[in-house]
Amino acid sequence: MRHDDTPSARTGAATLDPPVAPAAAPQIAPLMHLKDYQVVKEDPDVRGWPLIGRDGRTIGKVHDLLVDTSAERVRYLDVELDRDLVANAPIVPGTAGPPPAVSDDGKAVGHHVLAPIGFARLDEDHKRVYLDGMDAHDAAVLPAYDHQAFHRD
Repeated sequence: MRHDDTPSARTGAATLDPPVAPAAAPQIAPLMHLKDYQVVKEDPDVRGWPLIGRDGRTIGKVHDLLVDTSAERVRYLDVELDRDLVANAPIVPGTAGPPPAVSDDGKAVGHHVLAPIGFARLDEDHKRVYLDGMDAHDAAVLPAYDHQAFHRD
């Protein structure tokens, strides 16, 4: 789907080449765990692309794609948050998930969150993903994602 008139901007979910027969996988699962799935050639594979918030700050980098196996569509981006963003994030009571890992120098590393793909706008020319509905602070207080498959419920 095109977001605007520029040929390089897209929104929405990527389509996937599904396996020949449906796999007995969880309904929402990381693409890296679905060996028989891949992004179709017509859609960009955004893994490794920076994620930019509406405030223009880098939120992090797209680590993986979360796939709805029943719909054969990408639903979420697994985002590894920028280290500085995590280190400066306020503690929000009631947020779920484990605390971020800490490296030998005391900096937070490896903190992942999920961002809905429906809010993403792709800039294929510059290989960037924009979240126009979320700024860096919003992303920093999202619950941590533990890399497990889950159901939409």
